[in-house]
Amino acid sequence: MKFHNLRSGFRNIFRWLPVIWCDRQWDHYYFLILIQKKIQLMEKFFRHNAHFVGDIEVADNLKEQLVILKRIVDDDYENRVMEEHDKKWGRPKMSFKESGVLLVVRSKVTDENKEQEKEEFFARMKMGDETKKVDIHTFFDYMRDHIEDWWD
Repeated sequence: MKFHNLRSGFRNIFRWLPVIWCDRQWDHYYFLILIQKKIQLMEKFFRHNAHFVGDIEVADNLKEQLVILKRIVDDDYENRVMEEHDKKWGRPKMSFKESGVLLVVRSKVTDENKEQEKEEFFARMKMGDETKKVDIHTFFDYMRDHIEDWWD
């Protein structure tokens, strides 16, 4: 029994070392990476080593949560919702004026339609924020409701 614990301990050190090495205290991103790693390990365990009825179902559910968590970690919500906006209005070209003011120009924006583009831009940014909030709530609600199901 002691050998098994020792072997598991060393295996855990090697599994977790890259994650812990890069861990920092100043941002929620690193907390999410820790959760992501743990769920990846648990998903693999339940899929290949668990011995109870429903183990594959638990693994499948964890895998679904990993997809959501990856979206949260990647934090690419605004870019994804802006693709259609960029197709309609043109990709933004950014430059600085001599005064230091950032100038954003889109090829299909004119004086007549710039207010419409601006409204659509902010609506899409809000859509990205809302999608992120939904993912965060979905993920952590799932954890709250199912964390005690994760045992063998």
